[in-house]
Amino acid sequence: MNILFATGGTGGHITVALSLGKEIRCKKDKVSIKFSLNSNATFEQKIKNCEFDYLTYALKIPNCFFTIDWFSFIIDCIKAFVKSFRFIAEFKPDILIGFGSYASVPMVLAGFLSFKRIKIILHEQNVVPGKANRLLSAIADKVAVSFKTSESFFKTKAIYTGNFVDKRFFTVTKDEGIEALKLNKNKFIIIVMGGSQGAMAINKLFMKAIMNIDNSIKQNIQVIHICGLKNYEDIKNKYKSLGIIDYQIIGFSDMMPLVLAAGDLVISRAGATSIAEINALGKPAILIPYPYAGNHQRFNAQVLEDNKAALILNEKSISKQILADTVMILMNDTNLLKNMAQASRKLANPESINKMKHLIIQCYENTR
Repeated sequence: MNILFATGGTGGHITVALSLGKEIRCKKDKVSIKFSLNSNATFEQKIKNCEFDYLTYALKIPNCFFTIDWFSFIIDCIKAFVKSFRFIAEFKPDILIGFGSYASVPMVLAGFLSFKRIKIILHEQNVVPGKANRLLSAIADKVAVSFKTSESFFKTKAIYTGNFVDKRFFTVTKDEGIEALKLNKNKFIIIVMGGSQGAMAINKLFMKAIMNIDNSIKQNIQVIHICGLKNYEDIKNKYKSLGIIDYQIIGFSDMMPLVLAAGDLVISRAGATSIAEINALGKPAILIPYPYAGNHQRFNAQVLEDNKAALILNEKSISKQILADTVMILMNDTNLLKNMAQASRKLANPESINKMKHLIIQCYENTR
């Protein structure tokens, strides 16, 4: 069986696709897996490290409509479609899985229009589907959704699988994370992250908020800050000026199970993959959803808040004092943290990868 993964240009898409690809491959079945993605050196290296073959094309969606950039974007999309069509003709996939974003569109369309009958499965990570998957669902055979509430968008094509993460997230312990990162287990460990590429707004906000935390409390805090590669030097210099804060700065990590496992509290964006990882480890969280791109992160975060697994802070109205006060309240209320952790763990779906594998096999057998 040949499987082609059409991924996007963000870490969430790549991480989920790689988790699934590695799990399928480790069963040593007669399966060949290849990837396509928007050109990105960091994510290409991740795929290389996992020893998968892949195709890239360069697509950058313009910020403004009706500009010369849109004309160039359309030309690039046509080039990507032709490139995808040739790639499919050579690889001859039986199953094509699209993971969302505009970058997956050329490959999925090429798969639908190819001469070989290819079963198309889409994977939707968010509560409210993105535009690409809504469009492509018309030509898809099945749509795997990460949240039960998403089924209504795709009707009979929807299959609830959950959002899959590396199985290590379900087995790694806090002690293993602390040992790997050489942390002080007697301190309260806060993980700050903004997704695969960091989040400048969260970086700046947390740096200001930490200064508003009482010194007596601050001495007992240990911060692991995943700030994004492009922000690393700037954030590093700012931490040096904070004095008594015990911290580690990470630009980008391939050890997220260990990093998240070490934490007592997570401050994060609300991307679907980040949420799935937080739930798998049963971590209480303060979520600051990205307020743009259709506000889809807000809907993701709302599921956790409704289940008392996280607190949501609105980026447009939050202040450094509000974040500082929220951190101090949670640090001082061990029962609340414990209840949030238990609620978070209940939202995890350890069988998600197995459900997705079953769906793939089912679609493959229907083509034979």
